[in-house]
Amino acid sequence: MNGKEGIERELARVARAESSVAGEDSQRTAKAEWMRVSEVCTLFGISRSYGYKLVQNGYFETVRLGRSVRISRRSVEEFLERNVL
Repeated sequence: MNGKEGIERELARVARAESSVAGEDSQRTAKAEWMRVSEVCTLFGISRSYGYKLVQNGYFETVRLGRSVRISRRSVEEFLERNVL
């Protein structure tokens, strides 16, 4: 298994976990499309500070809700396509 397959498997696992926690279909869809910086850091095996540097440098589509930052799952997948060898 290469690195991309492992990361894709982890993305699928996170989506399933979020789906089981959410109650309504609309909530599941919304939760599945956005990730916390900590989730992306765990997925990539990087530090939290490096994850925030990636966000700050515009590598991901993000949204800020107060002090919280969420990263678009689609932008994470696009990042992987561009950067995984």
